[in-house]
Amino acid sequence: MRGRSAVLVLFTVILILSALAHLKLKNPEIVSPGALSIAMVLDNSTYHPGEILTLTIVNKGNERLIAGAFYRLYRLEKGRWKEIPTSFSFTGIGYGIEPGQSWSQAVPLRVERNGKLEPLEPGRYRIEKTVMIDRGRSSRRIEEITLSAEFEVVGRPEPE
Repeated sequence: MRGRSAVLVLFTVILILSALAHLKLKNPEIVSPGALSIAMVLDNSTYHPGEILTLTIVNKGNERLIAGAFYRLYRLEKGRWKEIPTSFSFTGIGYGIEPGQSWSQAVPLRVERNGKLEPLEPGRYRIEKTVMIDRGRSSRRIEEITLSAEFEVVGRPEPE
């Protein structure tokens, strides 16, 4: 009986560790002892409709990161985050971010509606980006981590 309990405990620990290895973290800053420290910061916390947000991914760790142009936008509606389709197409290029370096991206706070680019309406938003940790030739070569940051859009859209 004792042997079965030990096997069950060992199996549970392995299952939990396996799940944690594939966990996608969604924090503005991710810190892991030793090697990994990544931050995604925005140039402001408040924007006006139609402005351009600049996000910067900072690699404070000692492993190479890869980021692409793709991002997701969410709007807080009735206490829940709802994804906003941007209808943008993104170039599939990976930008390397070496240890101690950073990479910035300009994000227009606009979405396509009825074939026309419209500014985001006032409200609370979240932007998410996935970065990859490039571990070269190791057995766990690439690991994805999702970063997010919140911001607010205030005021009325400028007439065009």
